[in-house]
Amino acid sequence: MERKMLPIKLIRMTRGYTINKMAECFNVTDEYIEDVEQGKSILNVQQLQLGLKNLGILFEDYQELENFYVELSSMEITEDARYKFMLIKTLGVAYNHLKADTEELLNKYLEKNKTK
Repeated sequence: MERKMLPIKLIRMTRGYTINKMAECFNVTDEYIEDVEQGKSILNVQQLQLGLKNLGILFEDYQELENFYVELSSMEITEDARYKFMLIKTLGVAYNHLKADTEELLNKYLEKNKTK
């Protein structure tokens, strides 16, 4: 079963937020956040910037997370490994004080994965 690894959903899960709390942060409806999490809708730039600001996440860090998501999709690794790598990366984005540690951990595991 494919897990949804879209960045907004992982940020919500990592923070332990409800759909309603995320909707409030982005100033959209609960249904809209659900659609974003399922890849059925996207947030416009203003909504994204507002929500990230409300979450205390830098726009650049979020873009890096999205780029990492794309990069992972092209790697020959299991779906389970992709999910774990995205969760680790998301922790560093959702909690800035963990960024250096999560980057170090990711680099270690990604390098290990490449040598197999």
